[in-house]
Amino acid sequence: MQRWLDDKNVPYTKKMTKLELYEVIKRHRSQSDTKKYTVDSVLAAHGHSVLRLPPYHPELNPIERIWAYIKQWVASHNTTFKLDDIKRLAETKFAQDCASVIQSACEHSKKVESQFMESEHVLDISVNDVNDH
Repeated sequence: MQRWLDDKNVPYTKKMTKLELYEVIKRHRSQSDTKKYTVDSVLAAHGHSVLRLPPYHPELNPIERIWAYIKQWVASHNTTFKLDDIKRLAETKFAQDCASVIQSACEHSKKVESQFMESEHVLDISVNDVNDH
Protein backbone atom coordinates (compact mmCIF):
# COMPACT_ATOMS: atom_id res chain seq x y z
CA MET A 1 0.00 0.00 0.00
CA GLN A 2 2.81 2.34 0.88
CA ARG A 3 4.61 1.47 -2.35
CA TRP A 4 1.49 2.36 -4.37
CA LEU A 5 1.19 5.67 -2.54
CA ASP A 6 4.89 6.38 -3.06
CA ASP A 7 4.62 5.53 -6.77
CA LYS A 8 1.69 7.96 -7.12
CA ASN A 9 3.41 10.65 -4.98
CA VAL A 10 0.49 10.63 -2.55
CA PRO A 11 1.36 11.91 0.93
CA TYR A 12 0.79 9.70 3.99
CA THR A 13 2.45 9.06 7.33
CA LYS A 14 4.39 5.94 8.24
CA LYS A 15 2.25 5.50 11.36
CA MET A 16 -0.98 5.00 9.39
CA THR A 17 -2.75 1.66 9.76
CA LYS A 18 -3.77 -0.39 6.74
CA LEU A 19 -7.33 0.86 7.09
CA GLU A 20 -6.15 4.48 7.09
CA LEU A 21 -3.86 3.84 4.12
CA TYR A 22 -6.74 2.21 2.27
CA GLU A 23 -8.90 5.30 2.81
CA VAL A 24 -6.12 7.49 1.36
CA ILE A 25 -5.80 5.13 -1.60
CA LYS A 26 -9.56 5.20 -2.26
CA ARG A 27 -9.48 9.02 -2.33
CA HIS A 28 -6.58 9.11 -4.80
CA ARG A 29 -7.36 6.11 -6.98
CA SER A 30 -8.43 7.03 -10.48
CA GLN A 31 -10.88 5.05 -12.57
CA SER A 32 -7.96 3.90 -14.76
CA ASP A 33 -6.39 2.24 -11.69
CA THR A 34 -9.48 0.10 -11.14
CA LYS A 35 -9.92 -2.92 -13.38
CA LYS A 36 -13.47 -3.63 -14.48
CA TYR A 37 -14.61 -7.23 -14.71
CA THR A 38 -17.92 -8.37 -16.19
CA VAL A 39 -18.35 -10.92 -13.42
CA ASP A 40 -18.28 -8.11 -10.84
CA SER A 41 -21.20 -6.38 -12.57
CA VAL A 42 -23.18 -9.60 -12.85
CA LEU A 43 -22.64 -10.43 -9.19
CA ALA A 44 -23.44 -6.87 -8.08
CA ALA A 45 -26.72 -7.02 -10.00
CA HIS A 46 -27.63 -10.04 -7.85
CA GLY A 47 -26.58 -8.48 -4.54
CA HIS A 48 -23.10 -10.01 -4.26
CA SER A 49 -19.62 -8.52 -4.17
CA VAL A 50 -16.24 -9.99 -5.06
CA LEU A 51 -13.43 -10.33 -2.55
CA ARG A 52 -10.06 -10.61 -4.29
CA LEU A 53 -7.66 -12.99 -2.57
CA PRO A 54 -3.93 -13.52 -2.91
CA PRO A 55 -3.53 -16.04 -5.74
CA TYR A 56 -2.71 -19.63 -4.79
CA HIS A 57 -2.95 -18.88 -1.07
CA PRO A 58 -3.76 -22.33 0.38
CA GLU A 59 -5.32 -20.95 3.55
CA LEU A 60 -7.68 -18.46 1.90
CA ASN A 61 -8.47 -20.14 -1.43
CA PRO A 62 -10.38 -23.36 -0.80
CA ILE A 63 -9.62 -24.67 -4.30
CA GLU A 64 -5.94 -24.96 -3.36
CA ARG A 65 -6.78 -27.39 -0.52
CA ILE A 66 -9.17 -29.30 -2.78
CA TRP A 67 -6.58 -29.67 -5.54
CA ALA A 68 -3.94 -30.76 -3.03
CA TYR A 69 -6.30 -33.43 -1.69
CA ILE A 70 -7.19 -34.70 -5.18
CA LYS A 71 -3.59 -34.63 -6.43
CA GLN A 72 -2.36 -36.53 -3.36
CA TRP A 73 -5.04 -39.19 -3.80
CA VAL A 74 -4.39 -39.54 -7.54
CA ALA A 75 -0.63 -39.80 -6.95
CA SER A 76 -1.08 -42.54 -4.37
CA HIS A 77 -3.36 -44.56 -6.69
CA ASN A 78 -1.56 -43.92 -9.98
CA THR A 79 0.08 -47.12 -11.19
CA THR A 80 0.24 -46.61 -14.97
CA PHE A 81 1.37 -42.98 -15.23
CA LYS A 82 -0.79 -42.60 -18.34
CA LEU A 83 -2.65 -39.33 -18.79
CA ASP A 84 -6.00 -41.04 -19.48
CA ASP A 85 -5.68 -43.06 -16.27
CA ILE A 86 -4.75 -39.98 -14.25
CA LYS A 87 -7.80 -38.18 -15.63
CA ARG A 88 -10.00 -41.17 -14.77
CA LEU A 89 -8.61 -41.31 -11.22
CA ALA A 90 -9.22 -37.59 -10.70
CA GLU A 91 -12.78 -37.83 -12.04
CA THR A 92 -13.43 -40.85 -9.82
CA LYS A 93 -12.23 -39.05 -6.69
CA PHE A 94 -14.21 -35.91 -7.51
CA ALA A 95 -17.35 -38.03 -7.95
CA GLN A 96 -16.79 -39.98 -4.71
CA ASP A 97 -16.56 -37.31 -2.05
CA CYS A 98 -16.00 -33.94 -3.64
CA ALA A 99 -18.92 -32.27 -1.86
CA SER A 100 -17.57 -33.05 1.60
CA VAL A 101 -14.04 -32.02 0.61
CA ILE A 102 -15.32 -28.72 -0.78
CA GLN A 103 -17.36 -28.04 2.34
CA SER A 104 -14.41 -28.82 4.60
CA ALA A 105 -12.04 -26.63 2.57
CA CYS A 106 -14.49 -23.71 2.61
CA GLU A 107 -15.03 -24.03 6.37
CA HIS A 108 -11.28 -24.10 6.91
CA SER A 109 -10.80 -20.95 4.81
CA LYS A 110 -13.57 -19.13 6.68
CA LYS A 111 -11.97 -20.06 10.00
CA VAL A 112 -8.54 -18.84 8.87
CA GLU A 113 -10.04 -15.63 7.50
CA SER A 114 -11.72 -14.97 10.86
CA GLN A 115 -8.43 -15.58 12.66
CA PHE A 116 -6.66 -13.16 10.30
CA MET A 117 -9.33 -10.51 10.83
CA GLU A 118 -9.17 -10.90 14.61
CA SER A 119 -5.40 -10.52 14.66
CA GLU A 120 -5.09 -7.82 11.98
CA HIS A 121 -4.79 -5.03 14.54
CA VAL A 122 -1.79 -6.84 16.06
CA LEU A 123 -0.08 -6.80 12.66
CA ASP A 124 -0.82 -3.08 12.26
CA ILE A 125 0.68 -2.37 15.69
CA SER A 126 3.77 -4.47 14.89
CA VAL A 127 4.29 -2.77 11.53
CA ASN A 128 3.88 0.63 13.11
CA ASP A 129 6.37 -0.28 15.84
CA VAL A 130 8.93 -1.27 13.20
CA ASN A 131 8.34 1.95 11.28
CA ASP A 132 8.86 3.96 14.47
CA HIS A 133 12.38 2.58 14.97
